[in-house]
Amino acid sequence: MAEVFAITAGVGSVLKAIGSTGVYLNSAAGASREVQDIAKNVCATEKILKSLEASIETFPQSDYFYDIWSDSAKSVIEDVKTTIEELNSKLPQPRINGRLSTFERVKWPLAREETVLLLEHLKAYIQMLTMVQNALVQYVY
Repeated sequence: MAEVFAITAGVGSVLKAIGSTGVYLNSAAGASREVQDIAKNVCATEKILKSLEASIETFPQSDYFYDIWSDSAKSVIEDVKTTIEELNSKLPQPRINGRLSTFERVKWPLAREETVLLLEHLKAYIQMLTMVQNALVQYVY
C-alpha cells in the first residue's frame, strides 16, 4: 500500500533530521527554559513518531484508516520535517569530533519570538501526531 510506504518514509526522514537537532539540544548546557522546553518537545515528537512507525509496521493495515487519515498524516509529518530542517539550518553543526565549542553550546541562534513560535508548533505537531496514532489504533480494534 503506497500510503503506508509514504507515511513510513516520511517518519524515517523526520527521525533522521531530529537526530541532528538532538546533537545540539543535548549539548546546550545552561540553556534557557524555552530551549529546554524545545528539547523536551523535540524528544516527545521523536517518541510519538517512533510509536506511529511501530504501529504502522505492527498493526494490520486498515484501508478505512488510510482512506481517512493518510493525507493528514503525511501533511503533519511533512510540516514537522520542514520545521526541524529549518531549525537545523540555524543551529551550529558539531565538529568532526561530534562536539560543539563552548561558545556554540551557550549561544541559542533564534530570537525569542522565533523560539516561542517554534515551541508552539512543536506542541501542535505532538497533538496532531498523537491524534493520528490514536486513530490508527482505534481502527485496528
